Amino acid sequence: MTLSLDPSDYVDLRKVEKLDISDLDGWKTFVRLRNSYHAPPVIDRSDYQSLAPRERLKYDTIRRLGNFNPPKHETPMTAAIREQVQPVLQANLYRMDPGVRSGIFISADGAMGKSTLMREIAADYEAAVEVVREVMPSAVSVRDRWVPVAWVTVPPKLSIKSLATAILTFYGEPVRSHMTDSALTQRVVEVLRDCGTRLLVLDDITRYKDGEADRLASDWIRNLMETSVTVVAMGVDVRGSGILYDGTRGRDKQLRTQTARRFTILDIEPFRYDTSHEIRAWVEHLAAVEADLPLLDKSPGMLSKNLAEFLYDRTQGVIGVLADWVQLTAETAIGRDPSRGGEYLTRDDFERIPVKGTYDDPENEVRNSVRPTATKKRKGRNTVFDQPSRSDVA
Repeated sequence: MTLSLDPSDYVDLRKVEKLDISDLDGWKTFVRLRNSYHAPPVIDRSDYQSLAPRERLKYDTIRRLGNFNPPKHETPMTAAIREQVQPVLQANLYRMDPGVRSGIFISADGAMGKSTLMREIAADYEAAVEVVREVMPSAVSVRDRWVPVAWVTVPPKLSIKSLATAILTFYGEPVRSHMTDSALTQRVVEVLRDCGTRLLVLDDITRYKDGEADRLASDWIRNLMETSVTVVAMGVDVRGSGILYDGTRGRDKQLRTQTARRFTILDIEPFRYDTSHEIRAWVEHLAAVEADLPLLDKSPGMLSKNLAEFLYDRTQGVIGVLADWVQLTAETAIGRDPSRGGEYLTRDDFERIPVKGTYDDPENEVRNSVRPTATKKRKGRNTVFDQPSRSDVA
């Protein structure tokens, strides 16, 4: 086998140069190149040992690129969200009558992968709209440029002006300091219409607070839905953020009828580990994760058989916490000599790396946001318990 040590053979380096999707150029680069990366091959250890020192260093560098950019795997939770989002996007795209388009709130705690999932859904949707434009050109009318999807991160201090400015900045439109809310609104509507934008994604929508400016911005977002644009907004604890209500929290809050009727709220939950079905889903996900690791000495079951229960207990099934912990732990093993355990991950390896969001850290985000699983006794998996070292499972 001929082993290439050129990173450009594995990833389009233009993607590396443009990682920010908060502007149109970055978003287009992401859509175009999101599937351009493929992992380097995992060679035999004997072939690895025969590499010259500099070639070995290059190979390790390329493997690190693979370790921190693994393929994205659908989970039962993200698949359920995708199945609910896509019909709404399609219905709003194909409806020809003017009027309000239904919107979606995606609510999830930190590190649940909501932004990652929505990026993929939005990119797939952009490709679908391209086909619609070919079949029915008049259905997707544009003037000078075509931008079917806009991705905007909600500013920390929410107001009509700050949100309108963020949207216009995505398109590269100039925003003058003297522009009024009315002028900004008119320009946003013009840009959405002229560019044929059909999906507006608002990330971090739960930066919303109960102030007057926030309530006006919430009303403003609903008005955008009358421009044939589908609004999908994401945030932590949408129901508790106040955006669904009339600016008050507690017993006297009144549901904002217009918002509630225009938006569907979808929740992303962590993996669970109580039923045999839930355990199997977790184990299958771990099997996919371990298959992607660019480690010379890995073997099937390294994570999914030997460490499944341990990894669940420490991450509480939060997919982002798991991914980060596995990648950081794998990083410590790349290039490790066989006399020190080689490139095989054990419980000891994981315990040397701090975990984001463990229940051992009282100030950690996931500890404070993820609900613990039920305290009922778990069903056993009829497998070997988690092992502290490779020799124990040989």
